[in-house]
Amino acid sequence: MWKCTYTLILVLLFTLGLSAQAQNQSEKLWLDVLCDTEWQGTGKLMGRPAVFKMNWKKHWGGKFYSLAFENKMNEVENGMAARAFYQWDDSGKINGQWFDSRGKQLELTGHLHENEFLVFWKEQEGEQGKSHYRYQPEDDTWVVKDYIKIKEAYQLFAEASYRRK
Repeated sequence: MWKCTYTLILVLLFTLGLSAQAQNQSEKLWLDVLCDTEWQGTGKLMGRPAVFKMNWKKHWGGKFYSLAFENKMNEVENGMAARAFYQWDDSGKINGQWFDSRGKQLELTGHLHENEFLVFWKEQEGEQGKSHYRYQPEDDTWVVKDYIKIKEAYQLFAEASYRRK
């Protein structure tokens, strides 16, 4: 009886482990399809019309992903440029770093799930916020919303819809 119960438990644990790993692999596959493409976005930045660019790349067989990002409120003004590096673990947990033209370095944490991910960002003893990325396969667009934390509440400061260039 003991051997039968022990064997059943092992089979269940193995099956659950394979299922979780397969789910995570499929969650990463949708992002792989979006890599190595420039995405152009339109939307609002601090309430004003703005243009955005992002380009995702996969590195070392999917162990890391990078994001090149830019925004501008109009064609004349200088905007912001950034580079971010992300790593997901087998559960979809995200860790990374963001570096931008303002001289900011932000720690990134979050979670990947299906066709979207939520990333919390914070500067050591400085700004904090979150970004919500959602891929819409039906029209091949990204919708990204960015929030900054002010007095313990998140305030929307940027939102854009991106299409392939």
